[in-house]
Amino acid sequence: MVTAREIQRRRFCGDGHSRVADTAPAGPGPDSAAGPSNKTPADEALSVTASTTTNATMSSRQLRRFCRLDSAGESLLKAAMTELGLSARAHDKVLRIARTIADLESAPDIAPHHLAEAIQYRRLDRKL
Repeated sequence: MVTAREIQRRRFCGDGHSRVADTAPAGPGPDSAAGPSNKTPADEALSVTASTTTNATMSSRQLRRFCRLDSAGESLLKAAMTELGLSARAHDKVLRIARTIADLESAPDIAPHHLAEAIQYRRLDRKL
């Protein structure tokens, strides 16, 4: 579990991925006497990325970036969505859980078996 947390920390903190320090604009910060901040929407998106620390708190944009599925995974998830009547929110939750399961195995990508396990957890949740 410690390894999975380290993988997530690296994913969201930097180490070759989305480093806020490397992409932040130079110049006065929001607390400077120069006046209000002129942050662009891209700067705001970087701030959101910097605040993410676990898969559970990934934004929709981060889900699209870090939870890509191959064609087998896409088919599996689509079938589960239809069969279980899952909402868009449930779809995203399944992806977050599948990403965590992959991290626990130190797998770089979400494989169909990671997704199947996440779907099974969702099924259990619905029967309660």
